[in-house]
Amino acid sequence: DEPSSSQVEYGTTQAYGSETSEDQWMVTSHAISLSSLSPSTTYHYRVKSRDNAGNLAVSGDYTFETPETPDTTPPAISDVQVTDISDTQVTITWMTDEPATSQVQYGLSESYGQVTPLDTDLVTFHLVTIPDLVPATHYHFRVGCRDEAGNQSVSADYEFDTAPPPDTTPPVIDNIEVTQITDTTAVISWTTNEPATTQIEYGTTPAYGLMTTLDNALVINHQQVLTGLLPDMGYHFRVLSSDEAGNSTASGDRQFTTEATPDTTPPDPPENVRVVE
Repeated sequence: DEPSSSQVEYGTTQAYGSETSEDQWMVTSHAISLSSLSPSTTYHYRVKSRDNAGNLAVSGDYTFETPETPDTTPPAISDVQVTDISDTQVTITWMTDEPATSQVQYGLSESYGQVTPLDTDLVTFHLVTIPDLVPATHYHFRVGCRDEAGNQSVSADYEFDTAPPPDTTPPVIDNIEVTQITDTTAVISWTTNEPATTQIEYGTTPAYGLMTTLDNALVINHQQVLTGLLPDMGYHFRVLSSDEAGNSTASGDRQFTTEATPDTTPPDPPENVRVVE
């Protein structure tokens, strides 16, 4: 209420322990700046003023709390991984050393050109799925994130290739042949336009009813032997093949006839043997 000097005592307890230099300028409105304080700390303080006559006035105890030190460090990105690659989709994962948002830039070059929607959840394990990609295509990408204080990080460039489109085309069967027919066996062979398995359905009617053991070897030239056939009998058969992707195909119905049982019985012993002139 009268011109007087300015001074502040302060510290982390009511014992204070620190004080500013006394500002001898005689004023009625006082302001003192305190520096070199600790972040996120509660301080006690009181103010002191002395008038021209040397009379000293001291306030009661007050407190204030300093805020945390501002975060100016961006998140550190590590362990960038490409997982679950399909023909049209890929999943990107990475880690950060503090909670942050998630986003991926991607494209056919390091210019990128496309970006995933920003995931604003603050996490340290990041997972972003990129859909609607082109099959069998080389892509570039980089990941980005921003912490709660707004500090942003962007990774280096990474690359991946999408898978080819799924194989949905079954093998094409050709060149079916029946050879080496005997009374109880026959050899059936065929070709396919891609590596595939080998199996035959067969029987004495178009309903078949019998089947050879599946040969899972993926080959182009196929052959199996039918055994235990009946002599002099007409047989129906069809050949079966499946490619590596599981696409199956079957030929149309084919037929062959086994040979008759070979005659292995000698004639009866000779009778009425005589010598004639």
